[in-house]
Amino acid sequence: SSPSYSSGTSSSASSIISAKLSPAPSIRDVQTALRNAGFYTGNVDGKVGPLTHDSVKKFQRANNLTTDGVIGRQTWDKLKDYL
Repeated sequence: SSPSYSSGTSSSASSIISAKLSPAPSIRDVQTALRNAGFYTGNVDGKVGPLTHDSVKKFQRANNLTTDGVIGRQTWDKLKDYL
């Protein structure tokens, strides 16, 4: 059997940013926008942790978006206004 290198369970950028979103924002941009919007209180460190993931969901819920914790086109279109 061939080894699987991407299990999808790591906290990489791909876990919260849709593969279909191009160009994809950096995690730092996502965290900065979430913080400016009042949904993220953590450090802007470019790392995806539980706080970043939860903040994405809270932003989506507040903006009547699909609350899946994944940044797709609709989420990013609203979120990038806060950069």
